[in-house]
Amino acid sequence: MTTHFMEQFVPIADPSDYRARYYDPNTGRFVSGDPIAFKGDINFYRYVGNRPILLADPTGLYKILDPDPKINTVVCDGKGGFSVQLGRLTPLEEKCIGDCARVHEESHIGDVKAADPKICKGKVKGAVLGFSNPDEEKAGETKAYTAGLNCLNNKLNNAFCKDCFQTITEWKQYAQEKISGYNNGKN
Repeated sequence: MTTHFMEQFVPIADPSDYRARYYDPNTGRFVSGDPIAFKGDINFYRYVGNRPILLADPTGLYKILDPDPKINTVVCDGKGGFSVQLGRLTPLEEKCIGDCARVHEESHIGDVKAADPKICKGKVKGAVLGFSNPDEEKAGETKAYTAGLNCLNNKLNNAFCKDCFQTITEWKQYAQEKISGYNNGKN
């Protein structure tokens, strides 16, 4: 493959086909612009924020981030699969809404599996999966917060224990605010 640059044709050694465009591992950049333009990044040729040593984005939909055990997220399990990581729940939150937080993250696992079931192949345990662009984040988070909100509503409707009422109500309000924010472009 060749690309046009400064009135010359420059050969690219072993470009990798990333479905909609080509990535040059020698430069750590794409050699063709991002087809989603500004929805992905203001720089149409950048790959994973110009951090290809630390991050990966095999499909253009999700990126692999450094492990961070303090957050609730989806991580690679070290065996090519996925797992839910709940790293910021208090013991009371774990008791009261832990299962709903898992429902939220499992929604993301479903999205990742549909987009690229092999994204965690060869990745370390705990590597964090993150969205590559704001549109994917909006769609994924809206779906996940809705799933979590349904779980929280079921808990409230089923007369859950008294000491969990406030925690469930607070998380329900937070989920509603996040959904509203994504729908109104404020997240």
